[in-house]
Amino acid sequence: MKDFHDGITEFLTTSLNADQFLNVTGDFSPRFDVFTQTGFERGIRVPLRVAVEAFLNFLDSEIEILDFIAFLFTREGHGAGHGGIVRLHAKDHLLQILHNDEWIYNEKTQNFQKDQNRKKTTDWGFLRAEQTYAMAFASIDIVASSELIKQNDIKNIEETLHHFKRFVSTHVLEHNGRIWNWSGDGGLIAFQGGDCVKDAVCTMVSILAYLPHFNIVWNRLKEDCDVKVRVAVHFGLCNFKKNISQIECQDIVSTHYIQENFVNPNSLTITGEVSSRLPAEMMQNFRKEQSLADPILYHYLAD
Repeated sequence: MKDFHDGITEFLTTSLNADQFLNVTGDFSPRFDVFTQTGFERGIRVPLRVAVEAFLNFLDSEIEILDFIAFLFTREGHGAGHGGIVRLHAKDHLLQILHNDEWIYNEKTQNFQKDQNRKKTTDWGFLRAEQTYAMAFASIDIVASSELIKQNDIKNIEETLHHFKRFVSTHVLEHNGRIWNWSGDGGLIAFQGGDCVKDAVCTMVSILAYLPHFNIVWNRLKEDCDVKVRVAVHFGLCNFKKNISQIECQDIVSTHYIQENFVNPNSLTITGEVSSRLPAEMMQNFRKEQSLADPILYHYLAD
């Protein structure tokens, strides 16, 4: 963290003059008042390094500091009030310092993200707390797991559940999903981005397709105790929180409810919100549930 803070301080003090810094920080965070934060009397010129350190302390988190740096990148080559044109120095050196701390700059989205090649995180490296995102959710659960527990040795149960989570996780990560919650025999999986609905459905179809292979290779239960699953996929909005357990989202609740009440064993059910966002060729593999007016559901037709 010291290298992080020192590297950013050095970058700002060598790239900007005092007028540029106050202009850019004022645009990024109008709440920041350099005199209040530093204790200097108004009208006195605050030394640049003092102003920089005060501003970094003013920002709430590492993420917000990086959001400011990303904002500053967009100002390069543009005027900053009386300070003149912004010319950023040693930008590559700063990016290397941040990369050592597992942060990478995404030129396309113009923000910093945690390097997902090093470690997959539940925020994909860039979701911000208290921001609302459109996402796809999948709820998966082993059918009649309590009966399987009664019929099998606890060691074999634990080993099978361990392999099952690894099996699910492998398919999820292949489609850029993240397991947000897991309770032993199933859980909640989230997908984000422009292809989140397609990714969610493809992941669940893949899990169903390879489930027989799982039962042959990784199932340690008795021969007549195949693992069967129920899966539901829904689409909606989520106000994100860093602590996943604190997320309160009605669309997540709905996903679990549908999985628990409207899905047959070894089957996938999607909602109308999902179907309207899938390509027509994919919807050919689903049949609409005719007995329900609400919710509108579609069941997957396995080959």
